[in-house]
Amino acid sequence: MRSALILLIVVLSALAVPLPQEDVKVFFAFFVKGDGKRPTDEGELQEMQRAHIANLQKQFAAKKLIAAGPLKDPTQVRRGIMVLTVKDDKEIAPLFETDPYVKHRIMTCEFEPWSVDVAKFNQKLPDPNAIEENRIVIVTPGQALSRPEIEAYDAHVKATARKGIGGWVGKPGTRAIYLFQGPEEATLKSAFESGPLFAKGAIKVEVIPLWMAKEALPARK
Repeated sequence: MRSALILLIVVLSALAVPLPQEDVKVFFAFFVKGDGKRPTDEGELQEMQRAHIANLQKQFAAKKLIAAGPLKDPTQVRRGIMVLTVKDDKEIAPLFETDPYVKHRIMTCEFEPWSVDVAKFNQKLPDPNAIEENRIVIVTPGQALSRPEIEAYDAHVKATARKGIGGWVGKPGTRAIYLFQGPEEATLKSAFESGPLFAKGAIKVEVIPLWMAKEALPARK
């Protein structure tokens, strides 16, 4: 899975980020481990990877997909991420009907609306031969936050975390996801693990390595 997504990054990085039309919504998606078995035959596995990549390329060209990359989840459940732009969630499942990983339940696709400005993704043409290690930050409250808590936490993140792309997924106050350029994470952990909500154990913070095309995300400097 990881090798397939890395190859996808190289292919997609030769293209500019296709910004969606104004009437679409943004969804954040995880590819997660399914209950299907991976092929043991190397040739069959490579063919599945090619078909998987071809489908993602197709969605990118159709402006349904604007970013993707593999991640190193300690639980080995979440395999990669996607940022999708569609009119509604009913469009998403059909996008992966021909993806062999999804078709054979080797992976499934979990998605939720994402409150984020996709124009923040770097529109500069990246180096097609370069991949960089980044960080994804996942914030999960123990229970849904109240509106004042949401507003206070958003203000705290804005004031302490360096430049990135992110916001709440699904219902505000239930989970937030942020993407940051580069592998440095000490300042991210300091920012997201500071403040009263983390201090009293109201939120869980995960900082996980993520690989994407170089310069796909805004520089933090």
